[in-house]
Amino acid sequence: MSERPFNVLSIDGGGIRGIIPAVVLTELERRAGRRVADVFDLVAGTSTGGILAAALSVRDEAGALRWTAEQLIDLYISEGPEIFSQSLTDKTLNPLGLLDERYDDKALQRAIDKYIGDARLTELATDVLLTAYDTEGRAPFFFKSHVAAGAQSWNHRVSDAVRATVAAPTYFEPHLLTTATQRFSLVDGGVFANNPAMSAYAEADRIAPKRPVRIVSLGTGSLNRRYPYEDVKGWGVVEWIRPLIAAVFDGQSDAVTMQLDELLDDRHHRFQIELNGASDDLDDVRPENLEALRGLGDALVEGATAQLDRVVEALTDR
Repeated sequence: MSERPFNVLSIDGGGIRGIIPAVVLTELERRAGRRVADVFDLVAGTSTGGILAAALSVRDEAGALRWTAEQLIDLYISEGPEIFSQSLTDKTLNPLGLLDERYDDKALQRAIDKYIGDARLTELATDVLLTAYDTEGRAPFFFKSHVAAGAQSWNHRVSDAVRATVAAPTYFEPHLLTTATQRFSLVDGGVFANNPAMSAYAEADRIAPKRPVRIVSLGTGSLNRRYPYEDVKGWGVVEWIRPLIAAVFDGQSDAVTMQLDELLDDRHHRFQIELNGASDDLDDVRPENLEALRGLGDALVEGATAQLDRVVEALTDR
């Protein structure tokens, strides 16, 4: 009898565009009749995907899973406008985030406290991997519940992991994580793994080396803003800052998709949609854009309904 596949969920970064994978996961939970943490052995996330990965795995006081995917859609609708808001002073003196990070993190921290609470990595309902990058050590940094289970010094608060993975450069200040012997200056893991599926694949192989890996990978919308040669040929540092961040995030996501298609073939399921009719900005929280993003999530589900059915059948076939 062959080994049961090790099921991995991977969720890309993308700021407010996290509405899209939240909608897909809502439909996955509806069709499966089970919660995300009950059908996946490992949930990986970067930035907004890290918020979803953590929130879908935290427990309430009674030990039950605290949030459904559907409830997390409201995180973006209700909390997003507060998280991505600027004071009048910042709008006047620092409108584009050129002098300092664009957003204060008070509303972000309140949302993390509300949805994540005080849980430690080992208290999550399934294994979780969240990505960050250490600017002092100049190296990728991973929050891994599997590692935390065997080393108390790595059993960080989940809220620290989430705050680190969402610290997108120029948007929010880095998160300073200190231990008894070390300190880490952490920013958004999207700088090297906006699509964390390859990192999750490596982690799955460490946790269960004898089991085949199945990955369900959720994007936050393919960028469709074009930058013609005539425009970019004269750009300097200031003009390139935001487009370059977007290009790094999007290019890495697509590269990982191609690599895992080759490695896993039909055990890699990627759900992604072009951002037609919605902004590709990480922080566009206008009501009409939030509605457009939610509509894209619905369109993605409708357009990939057969694929989603196959995924649900495979995940629930125990």
